[in-house]
Amino acid sequence: MLGDPEPVVKDIKVTFEPDALTRFYSPTLGMAYGRSLDSYELTNGFKFKIEGRWTCLMEKQNGEWKISAFHYSANLFNNPILDSYKTKIPALAMGVAGIGLAVGGLLGWLIGKGRKKV
Repeated sequence: MLGDPEPVVKDIKVTFEPDALTRFYSPTLGMAYGRSLDSYELTNGFKFKIEGRWTCLMEKQNGEWKISAFHYSANLFNNPILDSYKTKIPALAMGVAGIGLAVGGLLGWLIGKGRKKV
């Protein structure tokens, strides 16, 4: 999304905050977890922030701590991208309904006008 010839994302800034100190399960294995605040700027100018959750598994290998697994997720059902569409969809639905009502009314009038009166 950043390195393509036509990137979607212009800039990302992420701040990780642990919920607690690293939990050690052995002298060579530890896990940390917490939240993040991510700021995105898209190439179309849209800017938004998302709160995420993360988990990191670390292993001590040859005297150095290495990240062996990392998981990050954001709320799929409550986020600024979805919120931006929630505000657009009702307006679009009202516009489509209005056009449908106008077309239906016009068709009804034309059909009614073309019928013979009994």
